[in-house]
Amino acid sequence: MKKERIEQLDSLRGLAALIVLFHHYFYIIPTLYQKSPALTPSEYLIKFTPLHIFWAGSEAVMFFFVLSGFVLALPFLSGKSIAYIGYMIKRILRIYLPYAVAVAISIFAAMLFYRGGDIPELSEWFNSKWDDRFSIEYLLGFATMIFSYNNGEFNPVLWSLVQEMRVSLIFPLLMYFVIRFNWKYVMAIAVTLSVLGYGLHYVTYHVNYKNDYFITFHYLLMFTVGAIVAKHRVPIVNYAKQLSSLKITVLVFIALLCCTYSWWFFPQSSLLHMQMFDEWMSTIGVCVLLICSIAFDRFKNVLLIAPIHYLGKISYSLYLYHAIALLIFVNVFYYQLPVPMIWLLALVTSLLVSSLSYHFIEIPSIKLGQYYSTKISKPKNQNKDFVQPA
Repeated sequence: MKKERIEQLDSLRGLAALIVLFHHYFYIIPTLYQKSPALTPSEYLIKFTPLHIFWAGSEAVMFFFVLSGFVLALPFLSGKSIAYIGYMIKRILRIYLPYAVAVAISIFAAMLFYRGGDIPELSEWFNSKWDDRFSIEYLLGFATMIFSYNNGEFNPVLWSLVQEMRVSLIFPLLMYFVIRFNWKYVMAIAVTLSVLGYGLHYVTYHVNYKNDYFITFHYLLMFTVGAIVAKHRVPIVNYAKQLSSLKITVLVFIALLCCTYSWWFFPQSSLLHMQMFDEWMSTIGVCVLLICSIAFDRFKNVLLIAPIHYLGKISYSLYLYHAIALLIFVNVFYYQLPVPMIWLLALVTSLLVSSLSYHFIEIPSIKLGQYYSTKISKPKNQNKDFVQPA
């Protein structure tokens, strides 16, 4: 627990990115995308049971937020001096440069391969992508990364990166409260902000669908939970290690049920499944899985298997590029190849592009952030092993 970098967390991030990939792959199928369609037995099984965990994309994003809160908190909890300017230089360069390249590629791909959203056999989600013309508004939104705009038009994952960057700007302030105050008070404030943020978002979004500022207060809760778990990780892990194998099995099963709560617990009830409630339940589940990955050697050993661990290393690029590859291959080959073959081609391409992006864009971005952070801020205790974001 003395090391600030916990390697298996990278692997968890990689598995979460893979879940988001499967989520978008399945979302091109109308019956799996729509709210309450007529489903075949197999479709019902993978959609409205805990098996949904394998393509629970929204829940995986909650995992990213909680994990980011956890790993970003570790340097602040180490007792070392963290200069804000150094923190932000690392954070911006780590997230922004790979993001900017992916945005440029997605816009270029849309202009080159978009066929007009005229594939009626596929879902509304697929046909609505790439159907907007690029504008100055998009340019400003993409360039700043924190302003409100229709950020999912050219790449459906960008909305979460906007939220990530916004929270990153105020994360040191969040850590001030996490470190100085009892976790119960911090959680009470975070939950209050979540309720207010979600309520204001619900009201304003129906007036202006591009306004997503208030929902950031809701997602701040997930980062807060991750930071609190990081602060108390030692007693939490020590307690978890005392559990029997049966209790651990039951705990993991409950965590999976929490993560997929919106899909198996009376899924047609709009009252029970407000977005806020669903994401609260997902947050509980992912916290348990996060703790299990740290506390139990069996989880850790599986997560550190070389291919899984490498998937974690390229997870940010995989998150950025998988939807672009999918949209390209579907637009080009839908009437020539069956959907499973298109999925396979998109998956292989996504992994290859992500690997290249990791080595030639992400690693230089990390090194550049470390260099300028050291040169400009020069804190007394430089943290050389700054954690990677989701």
